[in-house]
Order: sequence, then structure tokens, then C-alpha cells
Amino acid sequence: MELIAPVAIGLFVVFLVWVLPVLLILNKPGVSGKEKAIWIFAVLFVSWLSWILFLFVAPVLEDRR
Repeated sequence: MELIAPVAIGLFVVFLVWVLPVLLILNKPGVSGKEKAIWIFAVLFVSWLSWILFLFVAPVLEDRR
């Protein structure tokens, strides 16, 4: 029974780390709605590498506008 609390806390931390990129994309002011949706789907279904790509590509596209 004493193992339940650390496992629950660990799962909560993993969940927060997994959701963090989605929250950061949602709060990015210079990205449009459709573009946000594409990036979120990429992060959720492809990998964290797409989030890293977002960090590098989104500011470049923002400067072009």
C-alpha cells in the first residue's frame, strides 16, 4: 500500500511534462488557430521532436508576416 502514493505522484509528474508542450503552444501569441492545431496534433501524435521544431520554426514564420 505504501507504493501507491509515489507511483501516483510519478504518474502526475509524467503527465505534466507530457502536457507542458501543448500548454506552451496554446499560449504562443504569434501563432494562428489553425497553425496551433497542427502543431498540437504533431506534438501529441508524432513526438516531442515536433515541439522542438516548433520552437525553432514558429518564431521564423512569425518574422515573415
